[in-house]
Amino acid sequence: MGTPQYGVQRDAANSVVSLNYAGTQRVKVTSAGVEMVGTVTLPAGSVSRASLATETKFIDLEERLKGADGADLSLSETAGDFFRGLGTNQWYIDGEATINETEASVGWFSFVLPDNYVSGGAISLVASALVVLAGDAANDPTSTIDMEARLVTKATGAVGSDLVSTAAQTLATAGADYSFTVTPTGLVAGDKLVCKLTTSVVETAGGTGAANSRITRLGANIEVKG
Repeated sequence: MGTPQYGVQRDAANSVVSLNYAGTQRVKVTSAGVEMVGTVTLPAGSVSRASLATETKFIDLEERLKGADGADLSLSETAGDFFRGLGTNQWYIDGEATINETEASVGWFSFVLPDNYVSGGAISLVASALVVLAGDAANDPTSTIDMEARLVTKATGAVGSDLVSTAAQTLATAGADYSFTVTPTGLVAGDKLVCKLTTSVVETAGGTGAANSRITRLGANIEVKG
């Protein structure tokens, strides 16, 4: 008989048990768990997606945002709309400026739930946003940010009711992440959501300075496997 290829080695001092092949450690068992050592090759299709851990992934949707009329965002201010702002080494989304009044800015975006989305898994729309002040402008505490999401019927293009359960939130001058929960009941991979982003900025200083909303990141957190 040849030399045995498999062996078990116990390191009592370090509470480690090793499974070896041809004298090389392949599996290490400790009190913390089981650790594979070296390269492990699995046959194609031997790991199903259902067996993978569920985790939350961020989908970047900033470049999908369109104006209130569905057109690409302008590079200059447009009434009731978002537009692209270009600063020094900066690329952001701004809302219409307001001086001593209220201005709402509206934008639309859509996305399809990816094939690794967990059916009925958690979904939240997220915007990193703030109110930007110029000169003597002041932001009123009634300034808000809001989002909506509707399921699109693929066969007809018809949309359902708003699935967002989070109410409009106060938009402040300190940048923050604003999260809006989407009711995921019945949603599956391949479903399309059409979404609406609205900011309403109220400027009340009575001077000549302007205030406007700014979006620095836009996306969605969704539960996926793999």
